[in-house]
Amino acid sequence: MNDIYFDPMETYSPAGYTPELSSFDFFPTTLHIQNSFQSPNQYPQTLLQTPGGSVGYAPLYDWEYAASETFSAVTTAPPATTVEIDYDQKHTDQSTYAARNGDPYILERKVKMEIADLKNSVIGVDATAYLQQMIIGSASEPLLAALGGDPLTLKQQIGEELDRWKSNNMTPVFVFDGQSNVGKNEVALRKAKEGLGQTTRAWKYYGDTHPEIAVQTFGASGAIRAQELYKILQEVLVERKLDFKIAPFSACAQLAYLLSLDTHYIDAIMGSQELLLYDIHDAIIFPPSSDDWDDKLVYGVLKSDILEHLKVTPEMLADALLMVGTSFLPPFPPLKDVSIITKQPASIKDAANLLRTSEKSVSSTCNAFSDILQQEDPKWLDKYRKAKMLVKHCCIVHEDGKLEVKHSDVLTGDNQEYLGLRLRPNYTTTSHRL
Repeated sequence: MNDIYFDPMETYSPAGYTPELSSFDFFPTTLHIQNSFQSPNQYPQTLLQTPGGSVGYAPLYDWEYAASETFSAVTTAPPATTVEIDYDQKHTDQSTYAARNGDPYILERKVKMEIADLKNSVIGVDATAYLQQMIIGSASEPLLAALGGDPLTLKQQIGEELDRWKSNNMTPVFVFDGQSNVGKNEVALRKAKEGLGQTTRAWKYYGDTHPEIAVQTFGASGAIRAQELYKILQEVLVERKLDFKIAPFSACAQLAYLLSLDTHYIDAIMGSQELLLYDIHDAIIFPPSSDDWDDKLVYGVLKSDILEHLKVTPEMLADALLMVGTSFLPPFPPLKDVSIITKQPASIKDAANLLRTSEKSVSSTCNAFSDILQQEDPKWLDKYRKAKMLVKHCCIVHEDGKLEVKHSDVLTGDNQEYLGLRLRPNYTTTSHRL
């Protein structure tokens, strides 16, 4: 495959696009997977189904413009202070697996199941979350932020991972993010600026003869974005004749739709907590680490369990998830204030508690903390409203290739402000043969 510039509205498979997808009747239904999770807390369990979560897609030219010098060597930086060294030692020690670096409360609710229970299943996989897990886990190359380029071993690691899928009789269907949602570029730029501070400190440690801390700090800088590695994963999938899809916008929204199909196109989905924003039933599988594969286990969370123990409605859970930050919305500034939330990072439980103090309304919560918002992010409430509408009116592609904007009958006239530019609603994807 020579052309790596994919149309985000198109569906790809080694045999070309097929308007009518097969029902996969020979794969287990959701009831087969039901109750497979083993909850250490002995709570009621349902099915292992749903992930997604993306980091966000900033077009390459936007990213290069915004952060072209973000990760360049800063050898003239002043010496590192003791406070900085202590901070980065503590920070890097806490960097484990991508799937384990999510919301603290959600991770407390994680449950497990044996990989054997997923035998003969088709799993929809959010490519962004999966790649993020790999570059922090098995394919981690800490000095990549200093050296630049792609991870040298990533293609090999992807091949080995796919071999494990095959040996366990599981089939992945990867879904990639498409066009950038409103807000994603801003979040990506914020992360680039944070990465700049991290790499600057790393070069300080290097200049001050603290090589071990320098390597750890480079590795924790977040300099490598999963979206920049799409082409590597796609090349491997094509070589192995595995199907994959490119969503119109959000892979999370597309995975939620695929999971809802009566044809059982996929039996479960794998990714991050961001898919909890969508109407799913009921679980998210975290991308497995090398240790998970060795232990023959996968971990995930159940949306029903989180709703039950937080004692919130799906609407309030979505608000809490948005407040702690997503790939297209920065966190609610007061949640990052240690004088308000002493235990950082803040969790969705902290966000839910703030909502309870303000009539369970995000607008009222913003009014209560207007002084902090005015200083930190005066337009945060407007960004939240756009993010809320973006989730409600998410854009997905149907099995026959037609695009749909959810709840289009109540779409507001200024929808381009939160959905961004897009193709006309009756646009149909074209067929392609790789």
